[in-house]
Amino acid sequence: PFQDLNVRKAFDAAIDRQAIVDNVIGSGKVPNGIIVDSCIGYNPDLTGYAYDPELAKQLLAESSYDGSPIQLTCNTSLLKGEQILLAMSEMLNAVGFNTSIAVVETATLADMRKTGDYDAFMVANMHGTNDPGQTLTVRILSDGHHSYYNNEELFELIRQSNREVDVAKRTEIIQQLAALMDQEHAPHSAICQMELTYAVDKGVTGLELYSDGWFNLKHVTHE
Repeated sequence: PFQDLNVRKAFDAAIDRQAIVDNVIGSGKVPNGIIVDSCIGYNPDLTGYAYDPELAKQLLAESSYDGSPIQLTCNTSLLKGEQILLAMSEMLNAVGFNTSIAVVETATLADMRKTGDYDAFMVANMHGTNDPGQTLTVRILSDGHHSYYNNEELFELIRQSNREVDVAKRTEIIQQLAALMDQEHAPHSAICQMELTYAVDKGVTGLELYSDGWFNLKHVTHE
């Protein structure tokens, strides 16, 4: 079903991400894409995910979707994963989708991703050192999740970002590809941007902390 752009647009418009953040997760904020505001290449001009169930119904009616079952899957290690998927499924079904959820073992989901044997799945993701390069390369360009999404324009922008060493130029390239993903509603859709809280021993020095949850231990000392 997700080969149809209108299905992807309807999927995003049907989900009230703010309600999930407020009432299910209980923290964080709604991002405007998978490249969040702590990252190189964050694009503040993107409209992001507007909740509009009436638009979702219209887009779905104009799409090729025939009511086929769609399974939303997460693994057992994802915090509040089942609750998030239940909320999403209810919202999606309200506009005309036919979804159900499955919570599987981590190894089972890994096997599903290796073969592409899934409809849609949800995982947590971090951009190491505030750089989206690994996510863009492994999960999209190399299709590590076997989504079989194909967009040569997007792929070439990722290749360019990987080759570019000038930070300003690379930022511009990543902003361009973020805008393209926003237009395409693919291949990934973000639900919540978590806000990390650290507890640090006062004797620790040289610890570099990143807002996405990663940290640099290269120069750490402790007194």
